[in-house]
Amino acid sequence: MLNLAPSLRLPNNNILFRIALPVMKSSGPDAPRLLIQRSLPDPNAVKMETLFKVNMMLADIMIQEDDQCIVGGLIIFNDVTGITLSHMTHMTPSLSKKSMTYWQNALPNRPKEMHFFNIPSFFDTVMNMIRPFMNEKMQKRVCW
Repeated sequence: MLNLAPSLRLPNNNILFRIALPVMKSSGPDAPRLLIQRSLPDPNAVKMETLFKVNMMLADIMIQEDDQCIVGGLIIFNDVTGITLSHMTHMTPSLSKKSMTYWQNALPNRPKEMHFFNIPSFFDTVMNMIRPFMNEKMQKRVCW
């Protein structure tokens, strides 16, 4: 799987807050948690693998710190404004498979929905590359 070692060197201490923002308040006891993800940083400055590692560590933190993330599930909103083909050339099929396997099989979270907005024209091609690594349930929960 992905190496989630604590020795991970991030190029910027606030990278987590530039790419993801967990919303910790819900409307009720069984309501899902929200995670808002923003557009990706420059792919030449931050490796795609590093971004996946940071996202997986964020998921681990959310699960450890907030039982509601497991009980009510998780809804993710991904703003992909500014994503370029350069970003996608850094996302290999191997990395896609590893991250989806980890997300679907290793984490005890319950992803309810994953929304992508401000998508570029080539996004369908990218998702068609990732879709084979998603189980049927996850495929139904991803929309753009």
